Amino acid sequence: MKARQNTTSTTSSRTAAIAVLILAFVLGFFVLASQAEGHDEPVTKPTQTTAVDQAPIRAEYNKAVRYQHLADVWAHRRGDHNRFAHRPLVQTHSYVYEKNRATSWFNAMLKEKAKTQLYEREVKAAINSCVRAGAPRDICRVFREATGDARVPTSWAHDPALLWVVKHESGFRPHAQNPGSTAYGLFQFLDSTWGGTGVSKTADAHWQTVAGYRYIKNRYHTPTAAKNFKLANGWY
Repeated sequence: MKARQNTTSTTSSRTAAIAVLILAFVLGFFVLASQAEGHDEPVTKPTQTTAVDQAPIRAEYNKAVRYQHLADVWAHRRGDHNRFAHRPLVQTHSYVYEKNRATSWFNAMLKEKAKTQLYEREVKAAINSCVRAGAPRDICRVFREATGDARVPTSWAHDPALLWVVKHESGFRPHAQNPGSTAYGLFQFLDSTWGGTGVSKTADAHWQTVAGYRYIKNRYHTPTAAKNFKLANGWY
């Protein structure tokens, strides 16, 4: 009886040992498989964003001041799980730096907006003044845009003397052709006149205007002088 019991216990021990080995092998296989999958598909961290990189800056800045540190804002700004959301604000160096930067950016935006609005009002007033002189609105826009390429003051675009000259020369028509000569375009240049302006003869209203500005600037210096010369001589 004792020999049979010893044999039975030995067999049970061996069976348990084999089961443990099999279980260890299976677990080891799954661990290695999971590690291999982790190497194949690395976990990517979500891209962090800063409040000052998003518009409008003021709205993002107001969000940032609710948190303990700005570093926590970048990582935890979404959801109620942020454990720093209800702490009193601490004026850390990072916070002060970002606050000053956001404030300066916001003020710069306001200045640029004011400059843009002023520029748009000036352009609108200049075009309306040109239109009141009898020129089509699209030609008035050309007069304004051409001042940059011709390097003349923007006031030339609505200068009454210049508008008077163009009106009497071509009636603000880029394709106006003098039947008795080669005079053509808004400023009624002869074929021999184009060469001195740096612009080839063209039907493009913009480059016609650039050539006209350059011609008046080089020969008369101001539109008023060109008008006075035309009044005295019938041409300019």
